[in-house]
Amino acid sequence: MHLLAFFGLLASAIALEAMILDFGGHHSPYMIGMILIAVMVTGLLPTGPGFATLSMGAIFVVYVVPILLWDTVNEPAFFTVNSVLFLCVLASGVLVRWFHQKHLVEQISLRHDLIRNRESLELEIAERTRADAERTNSEERLRLFAAAVEGAAEGIFIVDLQGWIVYCNTAAAEQSGQI
Repeated sequence: MHLLAFFGLLASAIALEAMILDFGGHHSPYMIGMILIAVMVTGLLPTGPGFATLSMGAIFVVYVVPILLWDTVNEPAFFTVNSVLFLCVLASGVLVRWFHQKHLVEQISLRHDLIRNRESLELEIAERTRADAERTNSEERLRLFAAAVEGAAEGIFIVDLQGWIVYCNTAAAEQSGQI
């Protein structure tokens, strides 16, 4: 795809250069067509800065070399200023493409980080929701167990390893005479 685009813009630049040479050489108003091709490459084609640099270099060479070979440059200062200005326009286009790609890479990186953080938060929320459900379930079972132990008709004592009573239900307290 890039090769096809490159040859297309090269053919366009060569056709425009033929018009430039036929209509005034380095004074031709058709030079604006070269600038428009450069704008198209940097603004409309989805390419990287490498392709933009190669394309801009080719456009500049297609413009300058035929003029130097076949045109009589009567005003070298005008041609030099025009060429430098054209080169600056081309370099600006490459810089715009480079900054745009850098910006896109940063946006994609930030979006990737955002998605990872969202996924991490979703996992954390799911884990906390599961832990809350487990805690609620455990608390409910503990309440049921406490109600069953407290309401049992038999006396229930719980002692620690030293033999100290740490809990007794109502029935155990009544049987031992503590109530």
